[in-house]
Amino acid sequence: MDVVLNELSLDAQYATEMMFLTDLEEIVKITTLFEKLQEIVLLKNQNVWNSKITTTKTLQELLYIKGNPLLTKLRVNLLKLTSNPPYWEEDCRHQCEDNLYLYRGKDICDSGLAESVERDRNILSFTHNDFQDAKLTIQKNASDICITNFLDFKSTLLSLWETGAIDEEHFCKYYFHDTNLNFVLLNEARGFSQFGSVEKKQFIEQFKLFSKMRWDEIISSDGLEYKRYENSLSGYESENIYKFRVSQKFRCYGYRKEDVFFVVHLEVDHTLSDRG
Repeated sequence: MDVVLNELSLDAQYATEMMFLTDLEEIVKITTLFEKLQEIVLLKNQNVWNSKITTTKTLQELLYIKGNPLLTKLRVNLLKLTSNPPYWEEDCRHQCEDNLYLYRGKDICDSGLAESVERDRNILSFTHNDFQDAKLTIQKNASDICITNFLDFKSTLLSLWETGAIDEEHFCKYYFHDTNLNFVLLNEARGFSQFGSVEKKQFIEQFKLFSKMRWDEIISSDGLEYKRYENSLSGYESENIYKFRVSQKFRCYGYRKEDVFFVVHLEVDHTLSDRG
């Protein structure tokens, strides 16, 4: 899948370098995700390195400042993710001679934003007042075309999952990282492979709810029915297994370590639940 870096979202909008660094953490999380997924190619403009971050500093000047791990990580990610091919100009898909590309009434020919129209219609933007929406409308001649705009880590993950670019196992692993849910132990046989798309969405919606709750709320919730599983679960006989309700039929099993619930099994029927 192609994602185009939106160089138009860098036009010296940051008053200070520190403001840019504050925003940079989210961009680095997104580019790191793209690197891990491997199926995503991040394309950039040949002149993006000369884009102004502040009125006095370009992207290239900032990225090559030594001693800042965020800057180093972004530089490495950009170089890795754009290696095949490095620049969209080498295989330019949009033709300005025959077409007019407008964004908010402005001609955007010869930009990554215009190029995204002719690719997979995904763009990665820095924080900018002109690019705050998750969906951007580009006018190509007389037609309006919707572009997905990746702005932050979690909305990027949601978009990738909703379009099928990432499966449920990877989505949960990354989306719920640093919450009270952990999916590193969930394997395919005990995971989402048992379910259809509707059921998968049910599980994920319940996981979103669970991840926002405090443990006293989880334990007292009538809807979740969080309780001890009074039987052993194969492979986890040494753990105190608990379960909670996803729907009338579906259950999620795992064990708690401190404030994190490690998910190990998703149940499609009451086969396990009826035993304890």
